[in-house]
Amino acid sequence: MHGAKHLILTVDYELFGNGSGSLLHCVIIPLERMAAIAERHGAKLEIFVEALEFAAIERSAPQAERIATVKRQLSDMVRRGHRLQFHLHPQWHEARLQDGNWVLDEREWRTGDIGAARLMDMLNSAQQWLRSAVADVEPEYGCTVFRAGGSCIQPARIALAALRALRMTMDSSVAPGVYSTDAVSWYDFRNCPSAHWWRVEEEVTCAGKGEFLEVPIAVGRVNALQHVRARMQRAQEGEFCDGCSGTYRNRQSVMRRVVDLLQKVWSARRAMLDYCALPADLMIDVTRDWSGRFSSGDLAIPVVAIGHTKNFSIAAEREFERYLQWAKNEPSLQFSSYDAWRVSGTAGGASR
Repeated sequence: MHGAKHLILTVDYELFGNGSGSLLHCVIIPLERMAAIAERHGAKLEIFVEALEFAAIERSAPQAERIATVKRQLSDMVRRGHRLQFHLHPQWHEARLQDGNWVLDEREWRTGDIGAARLMDMLNSAQQWLRSAVADVEPEYGCTVFRAGGSCIQPARIALAALRALRMTMDSSVAPGVYSTDAVSWYDFRNCPSAHWWRVEEEVTCAGKGEFLEVPIAVGRVNALQHVRARMQRAQEGEFCDGCSGTYRNRQSVMRRVVDLLQKVWSARRAMLDYCALPADLMIDVTRDWSGRFSSGDLAIPVVAIGHTKNFSIAAEREFERYLQWAKNEPSLQFSSYDAWRVSGTAGGASR
């Protein structure tokens, strides 16, 4: 017998990884649209805020005023019942603006490569900025969930120790079965426990003991041809929201782009529950497959969906609305949050 399914709608709130993009068009406007659609259906968002990025922008006098708008929006989101969580791209820690472009440190691209003292410095800086953003609503705001930028949390021992020290209780960086071989931004989630969630100690892909949990992004099997067609159609319709443009990293070699393309085609048999990339029909397929794939007894099942503000295109808005309409009418599916799921979902749960 399966437990209740808790649909958790997450969004990474950030610019592009190399600092390109507009705060207004790639971050602020799309989040408001996401929140309005979610609220219309009785759902709330879990907003993973890249606080190091916003702290760096705030230090730059020409752009500081834009961050005031970001802070007002985050305060408003908390007032409306949405939750803020931790998102970290370490390359932003000592970013500087030079000739109108951001200079970031690619040597610190991966959270898993950062030493203990430096990572704690980053996390403390991010926490301080985040609390300053919502001080008018909740001065001692506490996040409970972490997501590594670009999924790059491995090896995770140092990061998990730092997160525990900050009293966080969950990570949500993993997407089971997904991997990247890029030398700068690699991750490998092909060997995860066969479970909807698991307890971790020193590595996010290994079941352990204790109170800290890995609550992964839902990944499900889909029709590969349908998936490829959907991605091609989305590329034609536009992958970014109106007025948003940018690049994910510095220009890659032709060979790297070919390898990435072939990897995506090979992986088309499965998809993350990404509401900025998939049509509603495929999101429904992923949700059903993820929910039914593992035995959960009578424990509640987390179904974590992911989106990115910059990718919330007109087509993504349309499909998000359709998906939420379906979800609202599914008897065994309920809109939820990480904390609400944990209260009902892990009671009596052992390492999986």
